Amino acid sequence: LTRSELLSQLGAYGNDPAVNAWAGATTLTYLNHPESVDAAVAGTALGLAARSGDEALYEAYRTRFETATVPDQRNRYLGALGGFRKADLVEKALAYSLSGPLRPQELFVIPSGLAETDALKMRCWEWFKTNYDTIVKRVPAFYVPNLSYFASCCEERRIEDARAFFSMPAHAPVGTKEVLAKVLDGIGDCAGLRQREGAAVARVMMHVAQAP
Repeated sequence: LTRSELLSQLGAYGNDPAVNAWAGATTLTYLNHPESVDAAVAGTALGLAARSGDEALYEAYRTRFETATVPDQRNRYLGALGGFRKADLVEKALAYSLSGPLRPQELFVIPSGLAETDALKMRCWEWFKTNYDTIVKRVPAFYVPNLSYFASCCEERRIEDARAFFSMPAHAPVGTKEVLAKVLDGIGDCAGLRQREGAAVARVMMHVAQAP
């Protein structure tokens, strides 16, 4: 578990050339011979390769997701579809979340993978609001109040937007108010922490990065 996480961080945030080269080569192997790749790092490789991947790789993942007969492979390909970062593929992946043959419990795998930066979190939030009525029809009724968690982020401006959206009667089934309160508290805490400590953390990270 630690090895997989370290590889993910080094590739995604460290942009380590060796790690990303490993991810590309391992992904190619996995696409053709999945049994030959260590299951502990297969998903990491697929996700890292997707970050700079093109439409051909996206389609390869989608096809294998739809034809997978092994649950772990299905899960890895679906998760990796949320790893693409090219703008057109982000949109394609979000659309696929509702148009593809996904089970109810899989609907948010792609948006969760995409919601990495503030900008991508905002894009996923807008996607959620636009498609709320469709999403509600695809998930169990008892889960609908928990959709408030989709508003989660670290930007204080989201608080009023989320409050306005979930105050609409059509978006506020029983239980939504209580869940939303927790979500808004979390947003406020995160935004406050960022405001207080963000600059200091950035200085420390820059110092460490520049150290010999």
